Amino acid sequence: MSDLFLFADVESEGVARRDAVVSAAIDFRSFFWHAARQVGGFAPWSLAVHEVDSQGQSTGLVPHQWDGERLHWKLPGDTPAGCRRRFQIACASSPGPRPAKNDFTDRVVPTDLGQEILFSCNEQELCRYRYRDPFKPYFFPVYGPHGNVVRDRVEDEEGHSFHHGLWIAYGSIDQNSANLWCESDSVRPRRGPTGRMQHESFEAFSFGWVFGWLRERLAYQKPGGHVFAREWRTVRVTKPNRDSLILDLEIRLQEPDDTGPRNTMFSARVAPTMRLVDASRGWTRKQPLDRPGKIEKGEAWTDYSGPVGDGWDGVALFDHPANPDFSRPPTATDYGLISLSRTYPPGDGYRGSTVTYRYRAYVHHGDAEDGRVREAWLDYAFPCWVTITTKSVPK
Repeated sequence: MSDLFLFADVESEGVARRDAVVSAAIDFRSFFWHAARQVGGFAPWSLAVHEVDSQGQSTGLVPHQWDGERLHWKLPGDTPAGCRRRFQIACASSPGPRPAKNDFTDRVVPTDLGQEILFSCNEQELCRYRYRDPFKPYFFPVYGPHGNVVRDRVEDEEGHSFHHGLWIAYGSIDQNSANLWCESDSVRPRRGPTGRMQHESFEAFSFGWVFGWLRERLAYQKPGGHVFAREWRTVRVTKPNRDSLILDLEIRLQEPDDTGPRNTMFSARVAPTMRLVDASRGWTRKQPLDRPGKIEKGEAWTDYSGPVGDGWDGVALFDHPANPDFSRPPTATDYGLISLSRTYPPGDGYRGSTVTYRYRAYVHHGDAEDGRVREAWLDYAFPCWVTITTKSVPK
C-alpha cells in the first residue's frame, strides 16, 4: 500500500468566481504506477482534498466528490479573476484500512418517492423532479432563498397551461410532426399530434458533498405509442451556498425519426408573482402587476427575477458554447416564460446517431446584478483551468 499526493493548481483566468465547482479527469491507477510502481486500483473512500497556502500548509478540507471518472471539488468563497489556488489531493492505493469519514454534513441527496425525485440538502428541500407526468418530466418546485421560483401545472388558465416548472421539450409548428410540449390537440393553431416523453428507467443515482445526480432514459413517443427517438438525460443538482442553486441538465438525444424541423427546447415558467403582467385571463386582457418582475439578458443567458415570499429571487437559463447552433440567449416573455429553442442538426443517415446538449438553470437571490448572473454564466461556459502534478510517499 502507498499514499499518493496530487497537487491541483486551479486558475480562474479572466473570470471572477464565487463558490465555484471545478473538476479534473484523473487516472489514479496510472499515477500510482508511475509515482510508486503500485499495480492495482485505488481506494475512492480515501480521497481527501485540502486547500494549501503558498507554504504548502493546509488551510482546510474542502467538499469533494468522485464520480468514477472525474474528481469534483468546491472553491470556497470568492476567486478573483487571474487568481491561482492550490489544492492537495490525497488518496491511498487499494487494499488498505478505511479512514474516518469526512466531516461534511451538507450532502445533496436524491430520493425516489415513486412519482418524483426529491433533491435535498440536510433537511432542506431543494427541488423535485416529477418524472411520471403524463406528458413530460419537469422540475417543480424549485426553491430559491425566499421560496419556489417556478409555476406548477395550471389546468384552468386560458392559454399555455402546459407551461409548468422547468423542463426539456420537443416539437415544432409542423402539423405533421410530433409534439411533445403543448400537451393538447386543442391548441390553435394546431401544433401537431401530441405525444409524450415516457420515463423508461433510472440508470444511476448518487449523492455527494458537491452535488446529487441521476441518469435517466426516456422514450419519445407519438400519440399511438410509436417510439421515434430516445434520450439519455443526466440531472445534477448543486447547492453552492445559501443564496443559490444550480440545476444542470445534459441530454443525449437520438436522431428523431420525425418530419419537420425537429425543435428541442429548454424552458421554465416562473412563479406568478415574478411575472411582468398577469395574463391568466387571456392575452387581450393582460394586467400589469403592482410589483412586476424583471427580465435581463446577457451573452447566452436570460434572467427572470421578481418577488418571491418576503424577498426577491431569480432564475436564469444558460446555454453552453459546446452546444450545436450556440448563438443566442434564451428568450423571455412578459407573462413568465423563459425558453431556449434549437433545431436538431441534419443527420448523417445513420439512425443511431446522437447529439448532446448541455444546459444550466441558475437560481439566486435578487436580480441579475445581485445574483452575479453574468459571472455565473462565464464560470459555466469557461470553467477554471486545472493542472495536476504528483508526489508519492511509499509505506
